[in-house]
Amino acid sequence: METQKILVVEDEALVAEDIRDTLESLGFEVVDVCASGEVAVARAEAGGVDLVLMDLSLIHMTLPTNREV
Repeated sequence: METQKILVVEDEALVAEDIRDTLESLGFEVVDVCASGEVAVARAEAGGVDLVLMDLSLIHMTLPTNREV
């Protein structure tokens, strides 16, 4: 089975690194960690991402919902 590629969106650096460490220890590949939703959308659109794990407190961004990237 192919390793799942996850994009982490978290604006707190320590929390982001903890999430990265946890996901990697579980066998996932963290392709990037982004501190803002806008950067995360651009990164996801670039491809190579199976799942986006996003901090819900960043949801205040003005992005369309249910968007396929």
